[in-house]
Amino acid sequence: MKFNHSLVVTTLLLLSSTSYSALAGLVNLGAATNYNAFIHHDFLATSSDVEGRMAVGGNLTISNYSVNIKGNTQLYTDTTNSPALVVGGDLDFSSGQIAGNVFVGGGYTPTPTGTITNGTLLTSGPVPINFDAEFEKLTNLALNLSLIDANSTANILYSAQHLAGSGSNGLGNDLHVFSLDAADMQLTDYLLSGVDSGDTVLLNIAGKDITTSWGNFGGSDLSLEKMSSNILFNFFEAETLNINAAIFGSILAPSAKIKAPTGVIWGQVIAESWEGNTQINDNPFLDA
Repeated sequence: MKFNHSLVVTTLLLLSSTSYSALAGLVNLGAATNYNAFIHHDFLATSSDVEGRMAVGGNLTISNYSVNIKGNTQLYTDTTNSPALVVGGDLDFSSGQIAGNVFVGGGYTPTPTGTITNGTLLTSGPVPINFDAEFEKLTNLALNLSLIDANSTANILYSAQHLAGSGSNGLGNDLHVFSLDAADMQLTDYLLSGVDSGDTVLLNIAGKDITTSWGNFGGSDLSLEKMSSNILFNFFEAETLNINAAIFGSILAPSAKIKAPTGVIWGQVIAESWEGNTQINDNPFLDA
């Protein structure tokens, strides 16, 4: 996939003349903004759910699965312009429930145990999302965000990752940028400080092959959990991403094949592909 180098240069010029406070709001997820899970190619899972809307550019294979349902109630009631489910390829939906409009670009054979409620099934016409174009933008976005200089620090103490933001000033509109790598994903606890409610936390994580620990990514003091809607994990160069922990925050990993066998993610997930039964809970990234 080609990077938009002019966009990179524009971003670097912006960063050279703009304060970190003003940069909160830099993230534009494009069509992915309205989707809890936004996957370029294939998605495979059983016995789990995506609480919000879901878009898959390739084939979707799910069983005993629900989409756009939270607490047994349809979460997003308007699925006209942003369908509850978009599938660019084939849909294999053997059991479960999808609430709202569904678009399938490839083949789909309905089953009695896989139900679509409160919506219409569309199987003709152009796919409403140009996944290749959107993921080119998202890959550029991940790269651009990775070029922002860190203004916050990460220190390891007693197997815990102490993430110290650039400071609390009570304004709630600052951007705290951390520069991490694959090894930083292997600790037992993650503790966030020096930020205000409403600030944005950007974790730029280098590495092509990344596996998380079973650590507490919400923080034993709940510091990341409380900020989860304002946290973005930017796996800007990851090709494989194995998630073993509950993650509090949204994941931008546009080139990564994600494997997530169990657990919960409180945030949006953007990835090349997905395999696993980890729940993806509705918790939109508020800075997008």
